[in-house]
Amino acid sequence: MTEWNIENTRYRNIVFVPQLWEINSSPDSRGRAQGQINTRLLDPCDVLIALFWKKTGTPTKVAQSGTIEEMTRFREAGKRVCLYFCERPIEWGDKKTLIEAAKVLDLRQKMHTVDAGIIDYYTTPESLQVKLRRLLNDIAREYESLAPDVHS
Repeated sequence: MTEWNIENTRYRNIVFVPQLWEINSSPDSRGRAQGQINTRLLDPCDVLIALFWKKTGTPTKVAQSGTIEEMTRFREAGKRVCLYFCERPIEWGDKKTLIEAAKVLDLRQKMHTVDAGIIDYYTTPESLQVKLRRLLNDIAREYESLAPDVHS
């Protein structure tokens, strides 16, 4: 994303700013953790990129994981969710890994069942990087087509 911004922001007038709860949130005991993440970080965003490999994430009181809660919230708001599943082999070290991976497989199947749109897959960090660059270009073109023509 940083590389895309460096190469494109100046002439496209679009910048992508990642919002990661680990970086963009701060301690606060005034409400449910995922609820605060949703309100402070998620709601102002236009696009959600969700990556899954061998686990779906930490359960919340509302959903199987915070990421799944975020995806549901985005879809209900009519916002774009870009969903990627990693197809790299998983080392089955213990039963917990197997259980978590099964949840990812269940989610993947559910997303196909509910027709969650186009879902993509990757196997290596390099293939993900290529796919994300293509995605960012696609999103930028979409927003450019919505922007008023300032040269008229």
